[in-house]
Formats: sequence, structure tokens, C-alpha cells
Amino acid sequence: MDTAYADRERKQGNFYFNKGQFVEAEAFYSAAIASLPIGHSELVLLCNNHAAARLKLGKYHECLSDCTVAIDIARKQMTYSAILGDPTWRSQMIKALHRKASALEGLGMFEAAIQSYEEYIRLEGSRSAQVAQGIQRCQQALLEKRHPPPPPHPSQQQQQPPPQPPRPSTNGPNWKPSNTTSAFPDIDFNMFIPKRTPEQLATQEEINKSKAVKEIREREKQKEAEDLERLQNEDKVNAKIVSWKMGKDRNLRALLGSLHVILWPGVQWKSVQMSELLEPRKCKITYMKAIAKVHPDKLPANATVEQRMLASSIFTTLNQAWDLFKIENKL
Repeated sequence: MDTAYADRERKQGNFYFNKGQFVEAEAFYSAAIASLPIGHSELVLLCNNHAAARLKLGKYHECLSDCTVAIDIARKQMTYSAILGDPTWRSQMIKALHRKASALEGLGMFEAAIQSYEEYIRLEGSRSAQVAQGIQRCQQALLEKRHPPPPPHPSQQQQQPPPQPPRPSTNGPNWKPSNTTSAFPDIDFNMFIPKRTPEQLATQEEINKSKAVKEIREREKQKEAEDLERLQNEDKVNAKIVSWKMGKDRNLRALLGSLHVILWPGVQWKSVQMSELLEPRKCKITYMKAIAKVHPDKLPANATVEQRMLASSIFTTLNQAWDLFKIENKL
């Protein structure tokens, strides 16, 4: 399979990542990933880069998904690389484990983060200062969670002077409500909001963490279902793509002229006559409109897995034809 497009998008992503523009880097990595089939070996590097950008953006759940894909593929490839003496997959596996541990730490899942850090150490064969600091942070957080500071002793509370009531002001109350239309402008309504005890706060923290674990599991379950659906639809989608681009995969005008044949009804694409595409400038405008319809990051949230697979393949085919069109027409 031709991976030139994915490689080009990855390099663009690297360019923006090195400039600190992580949103743009994430978008280019997404486009590169979408252009490759499930399980492709190039996805290890792409998902690792994707995970790094998302880690910088604080998208810890999404980062974990990328790391899972990278680790699964790298683990399968490591058997062959051991025979061939290729250290590439081991290196990618180590990177994915480190990013996974960092994402888990960011989600407050400290025990799971420590396990990933330790797996990293076993594979790497050494403990770097960065990994040691990560483990230390997680252990400290777990220690504070299991042994919170004791409440102040009653005798200490009695020694504290009782709070003095505020002195009345001749100019009216110091506090003023933000809502000046209140029927009781001199009352601080914050007094009616109950204050939570340390025990309640700790319970809420546990609830938040359990919610995070549940969300991760739901995401992983959803991704597994999507991967299965992709495999089921792979032959069907490939047949549609082959039929659409047969004999014209390098002819941008022909691809755009027949685009309505392969797009699904919800895209709302109006068929284009070949006579409308003769002028290079008009052909370029039509191409830009088509790309906007099938860009992997611009599909609606309710798009099906089959539609996303079609859009990804159409996106890649049009881009490859556009590169040739630019050269031929000196654009």
C-alpha cells in the first residue's frame, strides 16, 4: 500500500509539533492515521506522535487510545524484529508505554500509571530520572490519598480565639450581590450554601476517579466495537472505492465528476459536470469543496464507521490526484 500521503501528513505534524503548535500537529497526525487501514505497521509511529500531541493538549483519554493501538501493533511486531535484529518496534513500544503512564498519571489513576512505568523499566532495562520522578509523584499521591492529614485536635480548636462578628458599618453592608434586582440586596446568599467536610471532599474525589475509569473502559469498549465493524466493512468499502476510481485514480477531474456516485446521501453533494471542471481554477475550487466534505476531522459526530472509512479513502485518493494535478497545471 502507498503510504506517501500518510508520511507527508506525519512530517507536517512533526513540523507543527516542534513549533509548539499542538492543535495543528494533532490534526495532521489524524489525517495520516485515517489514510491507513487498521493494523498497518506505520500506525505505531503515527499513533505515538498523535499521543504525544494529545498529551501536550491534556487530552489524556484520547492519548490512552493512541497508546493502546501503538502498543498492540508494536507487541505483535516485536517477535519478528527480534528475529531480524530490528530495534525499531521495541523503541516505539517504550515511547508508547511512557506516554500511557503519563496520561494515566494525568487522570489521577496512579496505581495503573506506576504499573506502566514499571513495564517501561523492564523493557528499557534502566530507570531514567524522568521515569523515577513519575513513579515518585504517583507514590506520593497514593500515600496522601490513603493517609490524609488528621483533623485538628479539639484542644487546639478551643485555644483558638472565637471569631469576632464583623463591625457594623454606617455605610451599609460590605458585601453587595451581583444581582442588583434581588428583593434582599443586603443579604449574602452564600451563607445558605452548605460547606463540605474533608471526608465529603475525599468521597467526591473517589467518585470522580471511578467516573474516569468508567469513561476509559467505555471508550475502549466502543473502540473495540468500531474496530470490529471496520473489519466487517473493509471488503465492502474497498470494493466501492476500487469501482469508483478504476481507470481514473490519477485524474482529478474524472474523480470529482463521479464523486456523487460514491458519496452517501447525508453529505449533500451536488454532482458536477465535466464541462465545469475544464478550467484549472474552477477544478481547484471544486476539489476544495470536496475535501471539506470528506475530511476525517470534519465529519459529523453521527457518521457511521462505514461512512468514515469511505471518507478516509476518498480523502486520500483526491489528495493524491490533486498533487499530480498541481504539477501538470503549474499551480
